[in-house]
Amino acid sequence: MLMLFNWFLFLVPLSCLAFIPDNTEKLTSVIGELTERIADLEVRLSTQEHININLESRLKVQEKKNREHEDLINALSARTCTISKQSAFKRQQDEMLHKNSFDNRVAFYSYLSNTDMHPKPNQTIVFDHVVTNTGGKFNSKTGVFTCPIQGVYAFSWTVYCSNGGYLISELVVNSRSVGDMLCSGQGDDNIRHTSSVAVVELNEGDRVYVRTHPIAVLNGVLWSGPIYLSSFSGWTIF
Repeated sequence: MLMLFNWFLFLVPLSCLAFIPDNTEKLTSVIGELTERIADLEVRLSTQEHININLESRLKVQEKKNREHEDLINALSARTCTISKQSAFKRQQDEMLHKNSFDNRVAFYSYLSNTDMHPKPNQTIVFDHVVTNTGGKFNSKTGVFTCPIQGVYAFSWTVYCSNGGYLISELVVNSRSVGDMLCSGQGDDNIRHTSSVAVVELNEGDRVYVRTHPIAVLNGVLWSGPIYLSSFSGWTIF
């Protein structure tokens, strides 16, 4: 009886297994498909990893270029700022130079209002009647022009002398003669005149005037009247 029961227990599972459908082929197919998909995904993953590596490399290159561009922009910005400051400084200098040139420009013209009947040697001729005195550097009381700023100046003077007489005058810078002129009316029956021009470089504070010659003999009259004007003029060149 016991043996029969054991035999029954053995047969039951076998009989039950007979009812389980055989899915081996289907499972094998599914596993195969999954294996192919995994392989495809691995290939795609590997490809994507290579792409990512390439992108990272390109990103690093681009970041380096960006840093270089930033450095270049900063350098250009600094250069532009420097140039702007230099331009502003130069513009300021030009404005100051123009202002100084404008403020220190001079031009004067003055004549002797009366005839000097007895001129003496080494006598400063005081051209007392001012017509023009731009810059105010000519003194009509002393006949002296005082240079306001270093530069090159032009001066002209005209002297009339009586008929039969003669007069030597000279242009003086400080105490140095820079030009002499003879006016001679000898042998004439009318008033004579001569004019001269000198271009000189002056320093600030230099004094310029016209005087009779220190040692030459004078004869006659230093004439100046309504239609015969002995005069002195000067102006800035640059």
